[in-house]
Amino acid sequence: MNAAILCRVSTSDQSTESQEQVLINKANELGYNVPTNLIFSEKITGLDKYNIDRKSISDLRAACERGGIDAIIVGELSRLSRNPTALNQMLALFVEVYKIPLYINDMRLWTINPLTKEVLMDNVNKLITYSTYGYEEVMKIRERTKRGRDYKAKQGYSVGTMVYGYKITTNTKTKEKFIEVDEEQAEVVRTIFNMYNEGKSLMYITRYLRGNGIKTMLGCEWQTARISCMLRLKWYIGERDYKGIKNTHTPIIDRNLFDAVQRKMEKPKRSTTKHRYYALTGIIECGDCSKKFYGATTKRAALYVCDQRVGGDCSNSINKFFIDGIVWGVIKNRLLDNENFNDLMSFFKLNENDIEKLQTELDNTNAIIEGLNKSNKDLNKQLVSYYKDRAKTQNKASLNALNGLIEETEKSIESNEKLISNYINEVNQIVAKIEGNKDIEKTFENPIATINQLEDKDKIRELIHKIVSKIVVYRNRDYRVIKIIYTNGRSEDIIYNGRNMRGHYIHLSKGMYYEPTTGMVINPNMVINYDATGYYIGKSDREDTSYTNVLEGKELKLEDAHTALIMARKKIERIEPTFI
Repeated sequence: MNAAILCRVSTSDQSTESQEQVLINKANELGYNVPTNLIFSEKITGLDKYNIDRKSISDLRAACERGGIDAIIVGELSRLSRNPTALNQMLALFVEVYKIPLYINDMRLWTINPLTKEVLMDNVNKLITYSTYGYEEVMKIRERTKRGRDYKAKQGYSVGTMVYGYKITTNTKTKEKFIEVDEEQAEVVRTIFNMYNEGKSLMYITRYLRGNGIKTMLGCEWQTARISCMLRLKWYIGERDYKGIKNTHTPIIDRNLFDAVQRKMEKPKRSTTKHRYYALTGIIECGDCSKKFYGATTKRAALYVCDQRVGGDCSNSINKFFIDGIVWGVIKNRLLDNENFNDLMSFFKLNENDIEKLQTELDNTNAIIEGLNKSNKDLNKQLVSYYKDRAKTQNKASLNALNGLIEETEKSIESNEKLISNYINEVNQIVAKIEGNKDIEKTFENPIATINQLEDKDKIRELIHKIVSKIVVYRNRDYRVIKIIYTNGRSEDIIYNGRNMRGHYIHLSKGMYYEPTTGMVINPNMVINYDATGYYIGKSDREDTSYTNVLEGKELKLEDAHTALIMARKKIERIEPTFI
């Protein structure tokens, strides 16, 4: 018969070898062999609240599931866990699920009779009781330590963490610790406060410190967030607060300088640009970082600017009048090219299959919400039951077990509520698509009349927001690729190069589209034949074709596709100035 042994030491400099030998000898005495693959050892400290998931336990559980273990032997109860809730879970696992006898060496107790396989409930209850008293002792030690720290704090001694600019000095006679100024670090603190008060930014100060090789207390590079926290610390004016116990020490910064810095930090940071609400605000976003674009006016132009442009790493932006003109031009041309109502509806409107899929998705999502609501109803009933049982229970072990169950149940309810909220948002989006689809048909009953009537910029904005769900702007060197995504999921890609083709744009067509992950234009037709007179995408079956240039490939560089389509003069669209 084979036995598994579980060893644990509480400090990193201790070894488990002596424990292993003792337990192997005990296993042999009890008539068990201990294969090397059934020795589970670990170095772990503290109360190990969640130790049912620690590595040695996880490995032991995996071995139990594989089979071939006739008994588990541990040196003492604390090697399993010092936490009664975790211990309850492990006892239930080994006794009720795996049904493997567990032997505690120092207590000489079995949880299951190794001969008859009968569960020894008296022994199991003893283990729970002993664990509870052990847990209580740990809590008492913690409480005594807290009282000692509080007393030292009241006497003015050093308690808790130290901050940059100070050091701890120990009295050689009393061994008490006092806080003193570290003059070398204090000079850095004064420099930081003075520079900020003079108007230098957090980033400027960070670069100054890094450039001069100045490190933090832990030897790390300075960060703007760390400096921001330092500037708010009252430690530097000689005030500290340890869990409500106020005390004083030698200040590094003058009160007047500290107050001046606080006033500067409270002032709202003013951006060099003003946020504007433009026609595409709310639906236009950055393809590089997925952040929203906002409207901004600079001295040179009106722009849509990435939200990460100020204080972030992204500098993507696009001229407001150009992209407004492009988007409205694409939509208007689509209306003019499809005077037939059915053709127009086939592009902008959801078809019957689309609506059927949305309706199925809506039904499935509602069913999930209903199931989650039912689950929460049952969980709440169970929670009430646990609370009632806890009110009646006097046994400490049972109280701890119930507290664990209550905590887990409350977490499950909270998790379900978050899922319900997310699914409700999905339902609202699906309903909006279905309802919006009905409005589109009414809007385009007469395409020409619709265009003629849209002289009012507010109506143009309303139309764009009704049929377009998102506009994504990708940056590729001098190029901007604009992806217009309609509410029905269809999309169109436009290439714009303000440097080489200012005032014009190229509309990808015939199944071509831009792939942002590779920066390539996908060309399903494989071939673009072109010359100065026109273009033809795909192999021509005409014998009289006069095209002299050919561009082949399923993936084309953006600049190559751009050049070929420029030669296709019919695809060059002029941006009409618009003030929507």
